Amino acid sequence: METKIIRYVLEGQAFENGLSIYELNIGLQEFQHLIESSYLALSGQQRMTKNDRAKLRIISREIKQGSFIGEFELQVIETSKQIVLPFLMALTPGEIWELTKETFEFLKLVFSLKKQKKPVEINVGENNTDVTVNAIENQNVTNQYTFNGPVYICGEQSLPYYKNLTKLIENGDVEKIVVESDNEIAVNLGVDDKELFVLPESKEELPITLKAEIYRFDKYKNVGKLRVYPLQRIPEGDYTFSVDDKQEIEKFIYCMIQNVIKVKVIAEYTEDPFVGRKISNLKLLDIA
Repeated sequence: METKIIRYVLEGQAFENGLSIYELNIGLQEFQHLIESSYLALSGQQRMTKNDRAKLRIISREIKQGSFIGEFELQVIETSKQIVLPFLMALTPGEIWELTKETFEFLKLVFSLKKQKKPVEINVGENNTDVTVNAIENQNVTNQYTFNGPVYICGEQSLPYYKNLTKLIENGDVEKIVVESDNEIAVNLGVDDKELFVLPESKEELPITLKAEIYRFDKYKNVGKLRVYPLQRIPEGDYTFSVDDKQEIEKFIYCMIQNVIKVKVIAEYTEDPFVGRKISNLKLLDIA
């Protein structure tokens, strides 16, 4: 059975005097999710099942203190990937490793270009076997980058886990996160990368009035969730909202007992590399 030894390193003050369970738990959980995202993308599945976890094993072989250094053995038992219908091929730990490495490079490139506000065009090959990224430098120059494997699908699945890892760095308790094997680095996140996956936001200049339902509100953080009803200025669906600290929050809590209210909001947007421009938050100004 083919195996792959992966070294996972977390450095920072959370691990200088013993191992902080909180940061370690998040770090290990997101590391597991990254490996599973590669497995799912290669096997053509949407989510991990009990049977999948019996086939994909991430086994701890050694843990060292100082910084957290974990040696993990990656095993894949009797599973396959779909190349082109109806052909199947055996899935190996080496392929999972390569896709994890390529996916991080893909995400880092795309988000770095987006932060520089350079136009980016992503083309996915037939059967998701490759991805081409075109970065338009100027009118005459376009740089092209090619990635092998289903990095687009894997990137979309693993992005939330990378964001959670960078939050550990942003909080200041972790300074460096590395995933490597045989002296080859797949993931390398440091202090300079803490906002790598945070894109600039834009917002509407004028407020709009919507029919909605507030169904969750945190009075300590002044944030919540609301449901926008159909056939309005923005698409129907569930959105995160925030309110100003100076507002009277009691009226927002009271509105939770009503099915339909009118709210005055300003929509805030981010440019998501996978779905395009999307609403990231609704700034709730008042109950209309």
